[in-house]
Amino acid sequence: MDLVLYARVLWRFRFLVIGGFLLAVILAVLSLAKVSLSHGLTYRKPLVYQSSANVLLTRRGFPWGSLSGAAGAGSLTGLAAFYAQLVSSDAVTQRLDLPRGETGTVSAKPLESVTSAGTDVFVPVVQLEGFATSAAAAVDVTNRAARALIGYVSQQQQAAAIPNGDRVVLQVMDPATGAVVVAKRKKTLPIMIFVLVMTATVGLAFILENVRPAAPVTPDRLQDADAAGRRRRVGPLTDESPTAETA
Repeated sequence: MDLVLYARVLWRFRFLVIGGFLLAVILAVLSLAKVSLSHGLTYRKPLVYQSSANVLLTRRGFPWGSLSGAAGAGSLTGLAAFYAQLVSSDAVTQRLDLPRGETGTVSAKPLESVTSAGTDVFVPVVQLEGFATSAAAAVDVTNRAARALIGYVSQQQQAAAIPNGDRVVLQVMDPATGAVVVAKRKKTLPIMIFVLVMTATVGLAFILENVRPAAPVTPDRLQDADAAGRRRRVGPLTDESPTAETA
């Protein structure tokens, strides 16, 4: 690899290289963000935040406090999968009542617990996960989904006239309080665009070098260049110049 040759070619076509560099930077930025008069420079794809909350399925009187009650309440484990499906149903999502301008989605699944033996078992807990483009919105939509699920089940129990002692009680164990980023902005495309534009720019510089090669530097050319430099420094001869008077 002749680094001296590369440097000479890039310096000869430095304006082309600088223009290609600026174009590569602009295209890379525009692939990641967009420009608008109202908001200025904003990202094309926002970050996605996730928050979670746990809803316990139980009965009245805290059955988990006694052995007999816990044995009966253990049957609620099988209902966790059913209630998890209710979270994404229209009957529950329509009760979210999100503020104007706020968007988000919610999913749910039965909570799994790892025993001391290393096996996974399901517990009577529904784990809700809310997703939004801001941490506050993710927390809000998750807690709203928990309240919507509890409200919908209670409404259906009342409509069915289920006795209080036979009703499944839903309690929020762990409300959503924070959120984490689960979908980051990928920078693969901007990097690829920058590399491709710069590769094309450097390649064009070497193509132009082959089409219009620079004249080789010879002693005669150096003497002509020195003479031209001296003439530029001294200036043209005139009748008033010392050289003209001597002649």
